Amino acid sequence: MPILPTAEQIAELVGAAQADPGPVVMLNLLRFKGGGGDGQATYERYGAAATAMVEATGGRLVWLGRVDQVLIGDADAQGWDAAALVEYPSRQ
Repeated sequence: MPILPTAEQIAELVGAAQADPGPVVMLNLLRFKGGGGDGQATYERYGAAATAMVEATGGRLVWLGRVDQVLIGDADAQGWDAAALVEYPSRQ
């Protein structure tokens, strides 16, 4: 099930864009169905299209890698398979 932003979160993002028009880096925490395999392959196909879209807006993929350790907190509760840092020229 996808996690989508609420109307309040979108409003906060828009407000932040007006207050700070500079670049922003977004952290994407990824969990694949079944912990990898088919879910990871599906995400890789999506990722190729999403990266092209991000680059078309002047953004870039800064880093993408698998999560193999949680330093603070309950690693079992987190369950992230991968993380990505994506830089956008602005919040807009």
